[in-house]
Amino acid sequence: MARILHYLVYLLLRSVESVLVFVPLWFCWIFGGFIGWWAYWFLPGYRKIVRRNLLIALGDEMGASECRRIAHRHFCALGRNLFTSVKLSLMRPAAIEKRVRYESQQILLSIFEENKGAIVAISHMGAWELLSQIASLGPGVKRASLYQALSNPFINKHVLESRAQDGLTLFDRKKGFYGPMKHLREGGGLGILIDQNAGGRGLWCPFFGRLASTSNLAALFSIRTGAPIVPVCLYPDGIAKWRVVYGDPIRMTDENGAELDSGQITAQLNYSMEQLIRRAPEEWFWVHDRWKTPNPEFLLSGYRRGIDFPPNFDVEKDLKPFRILIRAPNPLGDSCMSVPTVRAIKNGRPDAHVTVLCTDGTADLWNAVRHVDQVISVPRRVSLLKVKSLLHMWEPFDVGIVFPNSLRSALEMKFAGVPHVVGYKGHSRGRYLDQVVPERRIPGPPEHHAWRYMRIAHYVGADQTDPDLYAMRDNEPEFSGRWRIGICPGAVYGEAKRYPTERFAKAVEEIDDRLRGKVDWSIYGAPAEYEMSYYFQQKCEVELSNKVGQTSIGELMEELRNCHLLITNDTGTMHLAALLGVKTVAIFGSTEPSLTSPLGHGHKVIRRHVECSPCFLRRCPLDFRCMTSIGPDEITQAAISILGEGDPEGANVQRVA
Repeated sequence: MARILHYLVYLLLRSVESVLVFVPLWFCWIFGGFIGWWAYWFLPGYRKIVRRNLLIALGDEMGASECRRIAHRHFCALGRNLFTSVKLSLMRPAAIEKRVRYESQQILLSIFEENKGAIVAISHMGAWELLSQIASLGPGVKRASLYQALSNPFINKHVLESRAQDGLTLFDRKKGFYGPMKHLREGGGLGILIDQNAGGRGLWCPFFGRLASTSNLAALFSIRTGAPIVPVCLYPDGIAKWRVVYGDPIRMTDENGAELDSGQITAQLNYSMEQLIRRAPEEWFWVHDRWKTPNPEFLLSGYRRGIDFPPNFDVEKDLKPFRILIRAPNPLGDSCMSVPTVRAIKNGRPDAHVTVLCTDGTADLWNAVRHVDQVISVPRRVSLLKVKSLLHMWEPFDVGIVFPNSLRSALEMKFAGVPHVVGYKGHSRGRYLDQVVPERRIPGPPEHHAWRYMRIAHYVGADQTDPDLYAMRDNEPEFSGRWRIGICPGAVYGEAKRYPTERFAKAVEEIDDRLRGKVDWSIYGAPAEYEMSYYFQQKCEVELSNKVGQTSIGELMEELRNCHLLITNDTGTMHLAALLGVKTVAIFGSTEPSLTSPLGHGHKVIRRHVECSPCFLRRCPLDFRCMTSIGPDEITQAAISILGEGDPEGANVQRVA
């Protein structure tokens, strides 16, 4: 069936050619422009691609309105170039030469006069097929070109036969590079079409200030054969007339004589091409997505060929951002556990600009993470339309990553027009994701929430082996004769996560006694826990500063930074303290430490594993044995150990059998 379809397309092409034989070239030029003008209005998908590409390349200097005008002119140019290219393939070279003039061709001719070969770097500019039909390399020069076979075998054979008649030698990329290198060493000229969408095969180099995967084939040929690279572009020069312009040659050494590698040469070539395109931007082939988001690894840590920049390129000022929108989890604890993943994403490419979309309650946390460039906070129960209008106020995003498993988080991205959304498939939202992160398939112990988030970063190309991603900031306030210890005897989730108040108070009294009363105690918690904290103060014979419900997240972070220790149930404050480098004694009951234990080193996790744990219930329907079997002395010993009167190094996780 495919072969029949290919043959029908081939017949259509030959039919068009048979008609154009009798049509003058100037008519093809005008008629093609007319067709392109209409195509602009009837092909909205391609129109969107062109506008987006133009905004990426020229939006900062020309503005959106001028980019729209260039987009319209571009479609007219596409129509002209298409129809004239077909017509030119039917004409004699001598007739074509009359319609072409050369600018700065002496640059190329001087290379051939030295009996050297030259690589002609061709861009997707104008009717570039014309370059294969004229003496663009100069008179008497052996011409050759690399080509990639077309998917339609009938059209491919027809094109090869047509080009061979004009004296052009064609080398198939798939058959190796011995032939083209031999051609260059013998003083011939080799045309190579430069591709800025080479995927995993390319080098990441700036193109109009935006990183693009660029083929380094021309650079490799130059290094192997010693042939310089000369960029060439084709511009219109009146109706059905053209002008061929040659750029300055790119050589294998810099101005000091040091040899350049293929990445540096490719980066220079991109810059040279960019300057030629700026002369007539509507003529370049913007319909193709040169900055297409790679799938799945749009972060660049895993690309073996790396990233290169041209000389005198200021990465901080000249590199355009790749904008990543991350939908953070709503709970404070989950947000803290996702911070290492945000760090990995930020480090995944030098142009990463990370914006976090979060609820108002966690905005202070994300504003304190230096890897986050911008924070957009919304009320917890805000409508999807409000989120959409809010996100449209900011620069367009390139990708979106959703940490929560909810359907709503994926819809927020899609409603806001984020073109590429990544996340786990949960809650029937697969249709709203462009890239689904696979679940872990290898059987094993429960996976910590932090590692589950980190697998998202790894899947999109981040390096998750960097130990600094998980390193919590050291926080060791000076000891001025008194210890500062915070406690969290509550838990918003429910009573099943709370160590019994009387026992918790007893542990506080024992610790205060062991430390000879040289402790400043503070209680932390959510506003809904104030009644519980008041009851706790009544049960505890130690003086406590009650700050439950009286601190914002930012103020709580400042409080925790000054603490030597936090004694807590499994709470968001526990994760916040760990994120700030504060050591914790964490008491687990209905929940599972393997999933949500505090990140970092030096913490003590106390947990009594009974036959019904973990149950993840808010209330215990039985006798609460997972908590009542833990004695206050165990908490006391863990706290004293961390503070230095026992084993100062303490294990990261202490399980009480």
